[in-house]
Amino acid sequence: MKKNIKFVISLIFFGLLFMFNSFAEERIGIDYKSQLLPSGVHFSIQQKIDPRGRYIASSGLSITNKGYGVLEVYADTLAYEAVKKIKMTIYLDQWNEDENDWVQIDSKSMTYEYDGGDEDLHEVSESFLVENLETEKYYRLRGLHAVWSFDGFMESHATMTDGVLLTSGPT
Repeated sequence: MKKNIKFVISLIFFGLLFMFNSFAEERIGIDYKSQLLPSGVHFSIQQKIDPRGRYIASSGLSITNKGYGVLEVYADTLAYEAVKKIKMTIYLDQWNEDENDWVQIDSKSMTYEYDGGDEDLHEVSESFLVENLETEKYYRLRGLHAVWSFDGFMESHATMTDGVLLTSGPT
């Protein structure tokens, strides 16, 4: 009788373990691989919307080939409500054909904090150029978007673009 009870309890326990779905892979993009876009495609955008997020409503990242060794970068983060701090870190990767893999070549961090004034902090965006890059190479961006609430809670998103070929002439 005791063995039957232990067996039934074990079945219930293992049944509970497998009945809950995990969304971690979908939410952070573990299996998402950047692809190398055709040479005629001059930009890549990823906009991530999170209806289940506590604070982050969306985060975005885009890379654009401006030609002549120049890339344009755009990143944004939008919170559902006013927050204490927003930080975006953008990583620039170059495709290494010999290793058949991406290699990080640069990064930039931007931090925005609520200053106590009349303007609430709930969204930020930044656009900038990266110049003097090696041409006829593929580049992609990875982004880490994070917000800190006034009660100390922190939430983050990860974004990543596909690879865009940087040309030596006009686009």
